[in-house]
Amino acid sequence: MVNDYYEVEVPQHVILGSNILEEGLKKIDILKGINTALVVTGPTKTREYGEIVKNILTDMNIKVFTYSLNNFLEKTQYKYIDEVKSISNIATQNSIKIILGVAGGKVFDIVKVCSELLSIPYISIPTTASHDGISSPVISYPIFEVISSKIPLKSSRVRPPVAILADTAIASRSDKKLLYAGCGDLTAKFTAVLDWKLAHKRVGEKFNEYAAALSMLGFKIIKNRRRIISLATEESYRVVLKALIAVGVAAGFVSSSRPLSGSEHIFSHTLEMLSYKYGFKPALHGEQCGVGTIIMTYLHGKNWRLIKSILREIGAPTNADELGIEEKYLIEALITSRKTRPERYTILNERSISYEEARKILHEVEVI
Repeated sequence: MVNDYYEVEVPQHVILGSNILEEGLKKIDILKGINTALVVTGPTKTREYGEIVKNILTDMNIKVFTYSLNNFLEKTQYKYIDEVKSISNIATQNSIKIILGVAGGKVFDIVKVCSELLSIPYISIPTTASHDGISSPVISYPIFEVISSKIPLKSSRVRPPVAILADTAIASRSDKKLLYAGCGDLTAKFTAVLDWKLAHKRVGEKFNEYAAALSMLGFKIIKNRRRIISLATEESYRVVLKALIAVGVAAGFVSSSRPLSGSEHIFSHTLEMLSYKYGFKPALHGEQCGVGTIIMTYLHGKNWRLIKSILREIGAPTNADELGIEEKYLIEALITSRKTRPERYTILNERSISYEEARKILHEVEVI
């Protein structure tokens, strides 16, 4: 008999509520012994929230430095490397003991990279409900690929945040598109788990029932509470944030993004890489994952119409027009996705897809 062994990596504190920023920071034990901190924000609105966090920490007798990332929509993906180097220099020169990411999206990936390189802990303070990177101990694949090409990173697996502080009052002020993107990322857990089971069956990849069940919980929350979510009230953000945090923790059971990311994420990553190649503007990551989930559910032979109806009821994109991406790029993404991440077995590995087949599939699921 083989015994199961789990080394579970999870945040020490998860604090979720309305207008709880100051109260929450004062509850985090690790901050009580810290004398220097670095607050990292995005390029726009999150700077204001970063200043609020800085003032609270200063009142707690912590010396605080701040850094705001540049606009990700300009230049190229290699800008991420410059950001990592800049943050690392500030942290090293000022003996920073902890990093606080006050933002959403790609900012958390940059913070995770810096935390890993510098061997210092980080805290996640999401300002949106747009992605599951809030709590997951994983760097997103495209950013890891770019950064690791120039900076030595052993793996995309990193430590989880020591704490998550999610203020729903702050998140609910963000663009509704970000909320719907978060729902797309949660809907993606349906095909991510299907792909994981397929990899277990086809190539003997180790499968963890607990992580899979926790990931599927995120999908079920979106499915069962989509009407509440569609209202985009503060309660909507609370529901989605709780689900995003939960599924991110699922990755801690296996120190991998396997429970969270399958063929639908690979499809989104491929679109992002094509956007650098051709110069078009991609949609939000979660939006692309949602549409990818429709397509991959079809390829799995499951009820893709259910996925489409869930996303439509919430208000998330379900086709090329709503994504704002020309159909030719979606066709190319479907054709080439199986080459994007060959080490991860998914439904995409089951067959090669020709141009005509890709076009037919996307028509069938009403994406184009």
